[in-house]
Amino acid sequence: MDKRTPLGKFIHNSWTSMNIRCGKYKKHSNKNKNKCYKNIKIVISREDYKKLCYKNQDIILSLKRPSVDRIDSNSHYSINNIQFIELEDNIRKKKVGNKYITNSFGIKRGVRKRGNKFSARIYFNNKEYHLGMFENKEDAYNTFREQYFKFYNKYPF
Repeated sequence: MDKRTPLGKFIHNSWTSMNIRCGKYKKHSNKNKNKCYKNIKIVISREDYKKLCYKNQDIILSLKRPSVDRIDSNSHYSINNIQFIELEDNIRKKKVGNKYITNSFGIKRGVRKRGNKFSARIYFNNKEYHLGMFENKEDAYNTFREQYFKFYNKYPF
């Protein structure tokens, strides 16, 4: 029998998840650790985290699926950098944060290099759509942006 309160379950699960993301529990962590958490640490003690959760219990219990979010995604888990939001909003925020104009190779989002040409692709409803092959990455990205707007009614940026 699980005798934890809803707030107790949230504290336990969120603390464990933060530690897994930061690589503390090696057997649960992925071998290829997510790059966003490469240099992220937890600089708050478990007791201070519990106090923070009890202080914000009205917010946590009012959410359908509460989630811990770092306000500044490049900073550590600390008292000043933690907020409690709906899981759906946290996922949506994460997707926005992962949208990039160019990656480290200079290739734009939605564009892949294939030999001497560039292909544009878009994902919608778990399906991948090939938008064509282009001579340069700007043409491929412009096509991707137009199709993104048609599918999502907004531009990637």
